[in-house]
Amino acid sequence: MSKSYNIEERIESTLNSVDGIQRAEASPFLYTRIEAAMYARQSTWGRFSSQLAKPSFALATALLVLILNFWAFNSSSTNNETSAGANSSDVEQMMANEYSLTNTASESYLATIDEK
Repeated sequence: MSKSYNIEERIESTLNSVDGIQRAEASPFLYTRIEAAMYARQSTWGRFSSQLAKPSFALATALLVLILNFWAFNSSSTNNETSAGANSSDVEQMMANEYSLTNTASESYLATIDEK
């Protein structure tokens, strides 16, 4: 009998604890925060930032960067080919004159070979 009395007492205490429950109230600034978040989504920057977060935009940006890199690499190699038309000895001579060297690199190399 004591078990059933214990169970009934527990049930009664549980039901009594529910009597004091009140409706939950939100913070007074909750509506203002929700309204500001909704407005931010509708603004130009909000829409722009939501587009930036999409994977398709990231893929398109990466593709554009790769294309620009390829273009820059090809245009620089084209410039190198036109300057490569100058004779290598001319380039060596210009470098020697610029750095006030008397011999070019190939002449000093040949001189060391001749000495051996």
